[in-house]
Amino acid sequence: MKSQATYEPKAGAMFPADRHAHHCSLRVRTDRMMKCVTHRLLLAGFVCLALGSFCNRSSAQTFSGPVEPYAGGLPWDQRQQYYEQLPSDRGRGYDGQSPLDRLLHQAIDQSWISVDYLHWNLDDVDDDLIGAPVLNVDRPDLGYTINDTTTGAPSTNVDDVEQINYTPRLGELNLNDRSGMELTYGLDTNYGTFEASVMWIFQATRGMDPGPPFPYQSDVTYRDPFAGVIALPFSVNGAEAIQAIVVDRMAIEYDTSIVGTEFNFISEDYRPLNGFHFRPILGVRYLRVNETLNLNGTVFATDDSPQQSTFFASETINQIFGPTIGAEIELSDEVFTLGARPGFTFGFNHMNSKVTGRNPQSPFDETVVIENDNSNDQFAPILSLSLYTKIRLFENVKLIGSYDILFLDTVSRAYETIEYDTVSTSPGFYANTKHTSMLNQGFSVGLLFEF
Repeated sequence: MKSQATYEPKAGAMFPADRHAHHCSLRVRTDRMMKCVTHRLLLAGFVCLALGSFCNRSSAQTFSGPVEPYAGGLPWDQRQQYYEQLPSDRGRGYDGQSPLDRLLHQAIDQSWISVDYLHWNLDDVDDDLIGAPVLNVDRPDLGYTINDTTTGAPSTNVDDVEQINYTPRLGELNLNDRSGMELTYGLDTNYGTFEASVMWIFQATRGMDPGPPFPYQSDVTYRDPFAGVIALPFSVNGAEAIQAIVVDRMAIEYDTSIVGTEFNFISEDYRPLNGFHFRPILGVRYLRVNETLNLNGTVFATDDSPQQSTFFASETINQIFGPTIGAEIELSDEVFTLGARPGFTFGFNHMNSKVTGRNPQSPFDETVVIENDNSNDQFAPILSLSLYTKIRLFENVKLIGSYDILFLDTVSRAYETIEYDTVSTSPGFYANTKHTSMLNQGFSVGLLFEF
């Protein structure tokens, strides 16, 4: 029986069965190594996170160096600060301006100015007769006979024939087509507009040269016995006139001027720019109306040169002052504005009247001057209305056109204040302040400049 021999491989010999077992052993060792490495990496990561957190807390508590410019979590005194050096003159609105400078610059930025040309028609004088009422004569402008104040006898011509006398009327005086100007300053605020304006109607002399209804030759140097003469009748102690100053020619001059100023506050209605607006107005107004009436007479003699004299000069001054209420009503858009501005002034008129003239008994004696004045205070309301339109021409320029009405209820006018009466205290003219109304109206056109 053959014995079974055992085989022992040589050291280092490797057979297929042994090779498989060797590979399994290597895989096991590799897996163990990977797990160990993974564990060590995780442990290192946790250690790094812990150190990072500790370092951040330590640096936040012991900060001593520069920080990031946008470190929002740092206190203000630890953030980086930036400084800019500006020139000494930085123009309008810089922080170094005083409060007064900033207020003035802001006021200029919100201001505007308008300049308007006025073309007005002033209320004409009434078609009254010059002089006192004549005894038993209803229409002395159509001719009558009367005594001469210089002689006390009937008025006669060079042939000692009683002549026809004519008393002129004032209806020929024309006060229309008067020029003027208005300046307005406005300051816009969040609550409304402060407005100040001044206007004046330029003084201009309007005259008339009344004569008899017959043809009159201006180059004659003597009294024409057929032309008739002009008579200025005078009464005595209020009675109807039986005598008159008789002259060959009379020239009448009439001056009127109006000056006014207003200060108003126009409240803001806080409506959108485009559309309807209603803004109340509160303010004050001052108005001054001056009038002067001069009457000059000329006598043509047969033996010497013509005699001339200013028989009288009447002057009235009306000073009206009071508070104003009104409204500004507009329909506007960015280019075109259509509006109306009514106003009412609770005015008080301080009136002064003065008359200077000659003695009717010696009208050409310039050494005798009669002066008489009078003053009075009256309630004098003012009604005003302006219908206007505004058209924007440029960004800061508007064209303005308006139709204006100014009604004065209680004023004294130069042609009404004269009393042609001879009394013991005043042997000729004297002033008697009377009250009347005055309606002025006209057009204006101008430009509005916004800053």
